[in-house]
Amino acid sequence: MHLALIPPFSQLSYVNGKPLQMMLPVGFKNEAYMRAYIDNKGASHVILDNGMFEGAGLTNEDLVQAALEYNVDEVVIPDVEGDMVASDEMTQEFLTHALDRCHDQIPFSTMRVVQGSTWIGIREAINSLEGSNCDVLGFPRHMTRISTGMRIDAMEHVVRRYGKRYQLHMLGMSAEWPKELMHAQRQFGPWLRGMDTSAPWKYAFARAMLPGSYIERSQDYFNEHSDAFPKDLVEQNIAILESWSLGMHEMRVNIK
Repeated sequence: MHLALIPPFSQLSYVNGKPLQMMLPVGFKNEAYMRAYIDNKGASHVILDNGMFEGAGLTNEDLVQAALEYNVDEVVIPDVEGDMVASDEMTQEFLTHALDRCHDQIPFSTMRVVQGSTWIGIREAINSLEGSNCDVLGFPRHMTRISTGMRIDAMEHVVRRYGKRYQLHMLGMSAEWPKELMHAQRQFGPWLRGMDTSAPWKYAFARAMLPGSYIERSQDYFNEHSDAFPKDLVEQNIAILESWSLGMHEMRVNIK
């Protein structure tokens, strides 16, 4: 599986050459940010997020327009945290708009976010996917607030029910169980496509190393100066996440 790192604007060099990348609408007005993803196009699979998590959600029209303008590989369909019904409605509205805008031939893959506030609701959402045209299923980190193992259980239910039909993607690192990534990789192997996260920088900003107590992004995370993120801690944290993405316990590296 691959990590889609989400650095602040001052640390964009860390995404260079990475095979999986997550572009956020919050960065659309930052020239350096957009250039970093445009320059990597072709060498990387670029996912355009819907912006809901950062409070920068786009209309269906603007999301499709951005996907076409920046020639991204994949789009995260708009969703509502914990609300299966509303998310299903938004999925259908987005796909209808995208098909109309693209003349029935959508040139990018789509990620449908699995939502629900209980295990029964999440399982119902998964069971209702029969016939879905989406390529990837996204599993948000808030599932682990319901129950620590909920996200892994949800992905397991998908694999049991649908086999290899959908790629699996973890949306964000769990606050309740940071090492969830390692266990997920061990369990799902090639079924697990990736996870996006800003954790290396959040922890470095707080002068901390994974997998310590969960840390939220600073209020102005994307605009923080590069000096706010100690290089040795950023690279240690990235190395730890990469080891988890291989199903290994955290590795320490010597930073010179």
